[in-house]
Amino acid sequence: MSERAGKLERPDGERIAWRRIDGSGPAVVWLGGFRSDMTGTKAQALADWASASGRAYLRFDYLGHGQSSGDFQAKGTITRWREDALAVLDELVEGPAVLVGSSMGGWIACLAAMARPERVSAMALVAPAPDFTEKLMGPEIPPDGHAALGWVQWWYDWNWSAAEQSFRRAIALNPNVAEAHLGLGHLLLSQRRAGDEGLQEIARARELDPLSRIANTLEAGYLIGRGQRGEGLSRLDKALEIEPDFWPAQLLVASLHQAAGETDKAIAAAQRAEQLSEGSAQATARLGTVLALGGRRDEAVGVLNRLVSRAQGRYVPPTMIAEVQCAIGDRTATLDWLDKALLARDTHLPFLMITPCLGALRGEPRFDALTKKLALPDRPPATGKL
Repeated sequence: MSERAGKLERPDGERIAWRRIDGSGPAVVWLGGFRSDMTGTKAQALADWASASGRAYLRFDYLGHGQSSGDFQAKGTITRWREDALAVLDELVEGPAVLVGSSMGGWIACLAAMARPERVSAMALVAPAPDFTEKLMGPEIPPDGHAALGWVQWWYDWNWSAAEQSFRRAIALNPNVAEAHLGLGHLLLSQRRAGDEGLQEIARARELDPLSRIANTLEAGYLIGRGQRGEGLSRLDKALEIEPDFWPAQLLVASLHQAAGETDKAIAAAQRAEQLSEGSAQATARLGTVLALGGRRDEAVGVLNRLVSRAQGRYVPPTMIAEVQCAIGDRTATLDWLDKALLARDTHLPFLMITPCLGALRGEPRFDALTKKLALPDRPPATGKL
């Protein structure tokens, strides 16, 4: 069987080089190691075997490797190479696949299998090196560095288990790192984990940094979402006492008025939050949502148009536009914008399931497919993001 070659264009314009042999399935997919490429001896040996046996086979180079484009130093990360592998699996391989990973490729294979379990029928790992960066660098990272890493792994890498591990390691090394407690609590609650650990962690962060506006505001929102309204309002009052013009707290005020059916007060609070935020797309989106849910659809459409227009000239998180579309009632447009959010790696996507309007889309096939790609836990609501 002859081997065909091509390049897969990624959303950011980079091109992933690949070679493929057509044949019977399941297809074998080669994932190379760090700084290796698809012309290496092991990858070639598999190609020779596939050609002789009539088995479907695909090999490729990660960004910055071999014949693929991209700056290795500027863009090369485990997360990016995982995304390359998933793109290849999604767009170039039909049916189930057998992933064969060597060294770092073994790690990438494991990450791909966790993200697409339905696409992977088996794995063969050759001297796998899972988490080799952590083993090389971990001992030198200080506690607050582990906390910072946790936020990056959560919001940017969408690696929930790694983020939780980093937050917990920071706390183990130094129990007084407020950012680690805040991150761990926020992560657990955003994923609707059962039990009180999430609230306890945020409370500990607030105890360590009592003047933290965000710790008090987050704790308020989660407490109220869990039905502990009195304690939540006390925390919200504290956040506003620390800084009356803290716009995330004003967004929470807007949500509370909306939940109570006080539409005019909700709109006024959302408008104030938008003004205080000096153009935050999140504040503008919440205003549009409050208007739509308050029955003022035309005004909500006006806010939506402002966001869409703004997105022509600078970055606007697609989830913000999706949230307003959802409140207006246009499900197709909502899902279209969520697809764009996935491509843009929108940092608001980790909160998808606790954003009231968007979380209500559970059961919609396109929405469920998206949450599956994100590997977001499918748990019954235990809290709400206000």
